[in-house]
Amino acid sequence: MTPLITPCILTKLFFNKTLQGSFIMAKNNSDNPAILSEKNAADAMVLLQRIAKKDVVALDILYDTFSGLLMSIILPILKDQLEAEEALQDSFITIWNKAHMYQTHLGKPTSWMVTIAKNKAYDRYRKLVRTSEGLRALKESVTQQSDTYQSDNGHEALERCLKKINPEQRSAINLVFYQGFTQQEASHDLGAPLGTIKARIRRGLIQLKQCLSNS
Repeated sequence: MTPLITPCILTKLFFNKTLQGSFIMAKNNSDNPAILSEKNAADAMVLLQRIAKKDVVALDILYDTFSGLLMSIILPILKDQLEAEEALQDSFITIWNKAHMYQTHLGKPTSWMVTIAKNKAYDRYRKLVRTSEGLRALKESVTQQSDTYQSDNGHEALERCLKKINPEQRSAINLVFYQGFTQQEASHDLGAPLGTIKARIRRGLIQLKQCLSNS
């Protein structure tokens, strides 16, 4: 009987790997990724078949064998070690959840995993861009009629005002402007209709402007 595994256990597994220095593989691996992919294709196939049956040991072996390859794909896209580690973890969680969907006509198993890693890296990159643009848009939206933010403690003033607004409005603003969610993604995450999310953000921005004007 294969052991059961939960997202929390997966997270703990990858966190322990980080502490053990597994990500050094991405920097020190001297093998060409294409050669590595070819050399281990058969092993990857067997491991994916075992993972499809929820074999945690197989996932551990797959991680030790291929995390270097996937990290060598992810890191150049994100150019940030911590963000790359998060994308790598997301990639292996997806591999765990979708191993049963892999079929040989989709290409080599290593190519399939590389595609997952690329998608996770670009998803995270786009979210980082949206977060950066969102924070800039938030500042511009709430400071047009306020001199408070232009002062040295402007950022602190904005944070204080965020804590004062309606919690539902704050949650919507946090997801869209601070975490890079689209409004549709925020709607799904918060379990509220898209129109409601838009209204919460609009009313929250009005309250932030008023708060900053009174600061």
